[in-house]
Formats: sequence, C-alpha cells, structure tokens
Amino acid sequence: MLLMAVMKRKKTAGFAISHLNENERGAVAIEYALIAGLIALVIVASVGLVGTNLELLFEEKIVPAVEQAANAGKPSNPSTD
Repeated sequence: MLLMAVMKRKKTAGFAISHLNENERGAVAIEYALIAGLIALVIVASVGLVGTNLELLFEEKIVPAVEQAANAGKPSNPSTD
C-alpha cells in the first residue's frame, strides 16, 4: 500500500514539474511582451522629442533663412503707384 502511494506521488510530482515548464513558457512570453512594450515606449518618446526639436529648428532657422532669401532681391522701399 505504501509503495502504491509513493508511486502515485511520483507521477503527480512529474506532472507538476512538466506543468511548471509550461508555466515558465508563459512567464517568458510575458517578459518578452514587457520588453517589447518598453522598446515601443522608448521609440514613441524619442520620435516625439525629435519631432519637437525638428519643428523648433524649422521655425527658428529655416523659415527666417528662406524669408531672407526671398526678400533679398526686392527693394527695401517698394514704390507705390
């Protein structure tokens, strides 16, 4: 009787160990999902910062240079008719 109880317990322990391996796969999948989420967050934040810096560069440097170049050939006091 004791031998049967021990054998039954070994089968249950084996099932628990194999089930644990399946649970670890789920944990690994969750870890990868968290890593992917963090990478996506970093990408979104960096694109936002680059966009803001690019907008400032365009407004402060490029637009005035283009306006200055467009007005370079015009006389300073246009004649009125």
